[in-house]
Amino acid sequence: MQKQDVILLKGEAPLIASGVENYLLSNASLTVKAESAGVVKYVDSEKIIIHLPAEKNAQQKKKNALEIFTEKEYPINQFLVTNANGLLTSVPLVKKGERVEAGQIIACGNYHDQQELTLGHNLRVAFMCWKGYNYEDAIVVNERLVKEDILTSLFAKKYIVVRKKLKIDKKPKEEELYPRPEVNHLDAEGIVKLGSTVRENDILVSKRTPYKEQQAEKLLLASVLGEETCSFMDSSFRLP
Repeated sequence: MQKQDVILLKGEAPLIASGVENYLLSNASLTVKAESAGVVKYVDSEKIIIHLPAEKNAQQKKKNALEIFTEKEYPINQFLVTNANGLLTSVPLVKKGERVEAGQIIACGNYHDQQELTLGHNLRVAFMCWKGYNYEDAIVVNERLVKEDILTSLFAKKYIVVRKKLKIDKKPKEEELYPRPEVNHLDAEGIVKLGSTVRENDILVSKRTPYKEQQAEKLLLASVLGEETCSFMDSSFRLP
């Protein structure tokens, strides 16, 4: 069942565990361990730098020389997408100035709590039969689970959209096809801006497909003026 689980935004250590959660967290793909003991010099969401004391040679030990420090940088992976389109982030577990030991976990994915793998949340549930039936026809959820994002997960999906530029004399304006609020989050190229908040059916890539007008009046007017009739239909890529 753990393979079918969806990682939550706010995980919680299980009250009843299988006994292998600690082992699974230690061997997870996003887990970063310190290769040797040292002191944390720098921490952010992308890397951790640790001061490593170099071993003294025999001559230095006789002269009581100061220790020579070297640095070890550990990169932290962020925003990885799983096969099921789940979005994973990493969290540093150490602070600046903290001393770490060899083999200690210094960063791991957003699925840990109390040094254990957390793939869900501890909930109080109740099961009630309805007229003798025990099918999973309905479920009642406390609104706190929604408001506090207790069962919220992050997903990411990659889309590829093909656009072609056509040489057309009369190009329609954006306002002719879309109301202004629908295109505020698009840049000059008609592509959604980085960091924009989008909802279902919002435009991600603006596209307009030309087609020949079939109305008799416009065809007659175009033939008199010697112009080609060409109208445009909205074929924009929208958020599913």
